[in-house]
Amino acid sequence: PGTLGAERGRIGGPAITPDGKTIVAPVTRFDMKENKGLTDLWLWSADGSVQRALTTNPAGDSSPVISPDGRTLVVAVGRDMTAHRRAEETLRQHAHDLGERIKELSCLFDLSRVIEASVSLPELLQGAVALIPRAWQYPEIAAARIRLGGDRFETDGFTTTAWMQSIPISAHGEVVGSVDVCYLEERPASDEGPFLEEERALLEALAERLGRVIERRRAEAAWYEREVRWRSLAESSPDHILLLDRELKVEFANRASPGMTVDQIIGTPLCAYLEPSRAQEVKGILDRVLATREPAAYETDCARPDGGVIHYESRAVPRIVAGEVVGLTLSARDITERKRLEGILRERDKMAGMASLVAAVAHEVRNPLFALSATADLLAARLAGANDLDRHLVALRGQVERLETLIRTLLE
Repeated sequence: PGTLGAERGRIGGPAITPDGKTIVAPVTRFDMKENKGLTDLWLWSADGSVQRALTTNPAGDSSPVISPDGRTLVVAVGRDMTAHRRAEETLRQHAHDLGERIKELSCLFDLSRVIEASVSLPELLQGAVALIPRAWQYPEIAAARIRLGGDRFETDGFTTTAWMQSIPISAHGEVVGSVDVCYLEERPASDEGPFLEEERALLEALAERLGRVIERRRAEAAWYEREVRWRSLAESSPDHILLLDRELKVEFANRASPGMTVDQIIGTPLCAYLEPSRAQEVKGILDRVLATREPAAYETDCARPDGGVIHYESRAVPRIVAGEVVGLTLSARDITERKRLEGILRERDKMAGMASLVAAVAHEVRNPLFALSATADLLAARLAGANDLDRHLVALRGQVERLETLIRTLLE
């Protein structure tokens, strides 16, 4: 080995063909700008007539070996693996990040399944907290807790440590709990202590989703409680309570009139059960309530299966949802007995009036009768023996007594 001039650089160990006519050797030059050596293979003829570069590899070639027959040259080819290793590291990091994102998406997907499958809110929260640790970068040392009011839902081993993430849960504009994640052991620092930035975003998404679920479940519970109360009141009410849509068709009825069932009247027009002469009038009243939003009262009659008549006193009130009139609430009270009693009272009042009239008439008639009777007695005393007048006085007394008997009978 030696030096082949400044333009060539330093010559390494040569390889010579079996016939001794050709020499192959590595030549190393030093690049001052790049601060590194570059090695290529050069070929020379033994007589010096040929001199040329065999390779120009930036990574360098070395250790030439010529086969015994002189036909094959084997060299150690250098390759710069820096970019390749960087690419491999980037690929590994991307694969790791992708795996983390898949775990996070799986957590959200599994939470949706838990929400759909859970009957009660405590069951839902216990199922949700079990999903959280496996979605974190170090699931083997992760634990989670969900707080809601005074209730706690935790995975095994959860405790307060120096490595925690916590996000509040809000429902209806107020904080009602939190979602907490902890590591039970220290791990290398990342975006937020040992936690990833994406893990905080996942925790925020979980808290936001749970908040909406809590709002919905509480609203459903409140609605169910109101529904139970309303149905209890409706079913125990002696009045008929109906819900009508805007087309005046029956949506709900707590009871039906005699001879009908609730199932028969659901979905049918209310006016179909009224007398034709009244149906159009009642429809006008109900349409007016829908248009004006003002309650109205009216009375209707309904035929009984036995041929009798049921009298109803009804009151219609608009049913308003989100500012829109969606139908009517109708209460109808059976006033048949009241009507019967009112009829009796009217008859009694009529009879009492007639009795007063009869008494007044009897009083006015009795006075003249008394005078006639007294006059007849006086004439009979003064005209005693006047046979031609006795029979007339007898007839007069008989008519007076007849009138008195008639008056006594009327008064009794």
